[in-house]
Amino acid sequence: MSLIFILLAGFGIHDAFAQDRVQITGTVIDAQDGSPLPGVNVVVQGSQEATGTTIGTTTSIDGTYSLNVPENLNVLLFSFIGYQSTSVDIDGRTEINIELQQDLQLLDDVVVVGYGTQDRRQVTGSISSVGSDQFVTGNVSSPAELIQGKVPGLSISNPGGNPNQMPTLRLRGVSSFGEAQSPLIVVDGIVGADLANIDPNDIESIDVLKDASAAAIYGTRGGAGVIAITTKKGAAGTTNVTYSGSMTLTGVENKLDVLTADEFRELSSITGFEISDLGANTDWFDEITQRSHTQIHNLSIAGGTESTTYRVSGNFRENQGLLITTGFEQIGGRLNINHRALNDNLNLTLDLGVTNREENYGFNNAFRYAATYNPTAPVRLDQGHDNTGGYVEIDAFDIFNPVAIARTAEDIRDRRRFNASLRAEYQFDEFIPGLSASAFYSTETFSGTENRFWARTNKITGGASTSSLGRGRAERTWPGITKGNNLMSPLTTLEAWKD
Repeated sequence: MSLIFILLAGFGIHDAFAQDRVQITGTVIDAQDGSPLPGVNVVVQGSQEATGTTIGTTTSIDGTYSLNVPENLNVLLFSFIGYQSTSVDIDGRTEINIELQQDLQLLDDVVVVGYGTQDRRQVTGSISSVGSDQFVTGNVSSPAELIQGKVPGLSISNPGGNPNQMPTLRLRGVSSFGEAQSPLIVVDGIVGADLANIDPNDIESIDVLKDASAAAIYGTRGGAGVIAITTKKGAAGTTNVTYSGSMTLTGVENKLDVLTADEFRELSSITGFEISDLGANTDWFDEITQRSHTQIHNLSIAGGTESTTYRVSGNFRENQGLLITTGFEQIGGRLNINHRALNDNLNLTLDLGVTNREENYGFNNAFRYAATYNPTAPVRLDQGHDNTGGYVEIDAFDIFNPVAIARTAEDIRDRRRFNASLRAEYQFDEFIPGLSASAFYSTETFSGTENRFWARTNKITGGASTSSLGRGRAERTWPGITKGNNLMSPLTTLEAWKD
């Protein structure tokens, strides 16, 4: 009799336990595109403490789930890799549908390198990413200067302060000969792109690939590292008109420590040798440098719809160099269009960039002779120097007036660059989830002219009796053929030269 009672009591307890559970069903989808999420963990919070085991399940391939929840527990926890975990109160409901938001911080742990991806933990220290909010501000002439001092191991320098010279980049030291010492430049997928054809205001982010494994996708060209640039794009639903402008002044902070005119005169008593005192007090570095100015203007329009986004920008730059007679004027533009079609399975991206730049290149060897020229010599004299245009020249080997070098010669260059790229990508998720195919084509062209002129009074060219002119023209297309010509000829008709 007591055995029967115990069995009946056991059945009663089981019945009561079964009645204390409620079945909850629902669907979990991606908040961004509404697609169902399979494999999402759905766990009853507090179930471990209440029962000694964890009550939970995972969503099926269509994102649905079903779970029996004890009545004394009221919270469900939804979690999935790459998405933000979400807790929801049951509150007596039997159907709970959830939209999970992507966790951008977790997605940052996956790094795109070339055609594939790598876990950031596997390439720690190999990849440095710099966003637009971290860029160097101020007088920036080249995109490389945006990350100057921002990336460990990346050296960026521009000796002489000539704005027409692209900065020298060294990422992994001098590991090879020739141009391969510089990192490979990739702009929006265009391998080997020219930094001079992109305005710093159009850049969204810069990724620096330092490790050989991270840059291996680019072959030997990435042996000295890779600098991957991503430009700004438009966003759907809004139209933004943005203008930015700046004006800066630049001067020389530290000069080479050389003898002043008075110190130079004292050499006679110190050394016992007669020193030529020409009666002036000239600071040759002051004579060949200037307080330069830079003005930058950039205007962009970005916007679009759910299927098509765009961004178009135009820019103007005027930049004077520290050396007199150096500087450039540049006008450029960039267009980006992104279009989705065929139920968003087809994605088309078009990028166009064009730059026209006129440079007054100057002659940097004027700095060399400013360090060696007699500081007691005047810059000019009206008499006795007719064959030098009035500039004082000293009859000595490899000694030339640095101001005359800059003033009696010109190096004018005209540079035109154009690049275009088209990318098409198609998603085959309807047939095989995760399968996609893409095609990419890019072209870049360059054309330029160079005109160098030396007046007959210019002594660094050998003191010719006539003026001389050097002309050069070059055209290049990637992929394609390079062609050009050069001409050096004396011009007896160009004997007059203005200072």
